[in-house]
Amino acid sequence: MKKFITLMFAAGTLLLASCCTTPCVTRWEYKVAVPPQLPGGTNSLSDTHSLSLKDMQNRMQESDRKWRDITQSFLNDLGKDGWVLINEDEGTFYFKRPIKQVHSD
Repeated sequence: MKKFITLMFAAGTLLLASCCTTPCVTRWEYKVAVPPQLPGGTNSLSDTHSLSLKDMQNRMQESDRKWRDITQSFLNDLGKDGWVLINEDEGTFYFKRPIKQVHSD
């Protein structure tokens, strides 16, 4: 047990020393993106003059659900590519991800 602890201490010290002597600066790339719009444009609720209040509410809920699904799919696709959401402002999304470094050793 004593040998194991000594070995782990030595390995940890070597690992820590190598990290401190190797430049570990992360470089980032950034992306600004807006999710796709709902199919049918933004006027999909414009023909509601002949609908009842209940039908209008149902249509609005369906439109909201579709918007959430499209936005979620958009965000998941960017996440799969390594993009991390850092901010959102009025429907504009800001992402970053580490630049993949190619070592020339």
